[in-house]
Amino acid sequence: MNYSSFFNKKFEYSKNNNHIVVLGDSIEIMKNMNKSTVDLIFADEPYNIGKDFGNNKDTWNILNEIKNGLYKPFEF
Repeated sequence: MNYSSFFNKKFEYSKNNNHIVVLGDSIEIMKNMNKSTVDLIFADEPYNIGKDFGNNKDTWNILNEIKNGLYKPFEF
């Protein structure tokens, strides 16, 4: 299968059997995906978002961040 046909631009990726892992900014990658090319997208947030968690990782309330627009869903 030619995974490069899934995207509108070139991304670095690794494949194994029927699975693919794409290296890059997840939002940019998803915006450049062709329609009807994937069954599941798994993104384990938060990562590399510039937040300083310090020693109190358990005090961050992700629901408030979502309500405040940190995560903006979009359709493919």
